[in-house]
Amino acid sequence: MEEKVCELINKLQIKIEKGKDITEIRRIGKEGRNNKRPILLELRTWNQKMEILRRKNKLKGTEIYINEDFPKEVLDQRRELVKYMKAARERGQNANLAYNKLKVDGSIYTLDQLTEEENIGNPDERMVKTNMAKRTV
Repeated sequence: MEEKVCELINKLQIKIEKGKDITEIRRIGKEGRNNKRPILLELRTWNQKMEILRRKNKLKGTEIYINEDFPKEVLDQRRELVKYMKAARERGQNANLAYNKLKVDGSIYTLDQLTEEENIGNPDERMVKTNMAKRTV
């Protein structure tokens, strides 16, 4: 498995050596009929990880994808922040996620900030627009 992963990463034009740059590699999830379980890869350096994440778009159109591994709490926050991100993009704003924060036109928001100001848990577009307009002025 390690050899195949190294070959794949080398196709992204990133030099990874088997046994040297990988600290841990293992499949995650339950074994079953479907052999397509995710592979968790831990690298020696953060720079290697970031380079792989930057070049992952070269795998579009294949059955292979690369995602960052986040703790459950962060995944839950990101799932909620995506709703705000989509609303901001529909308004023509530049919006993307960075770990557990939402960046909109250069301003950074946490989920707590967005939901606290609304006093509700779901993203009402009117409130999101108001909150983001206040912060970007």
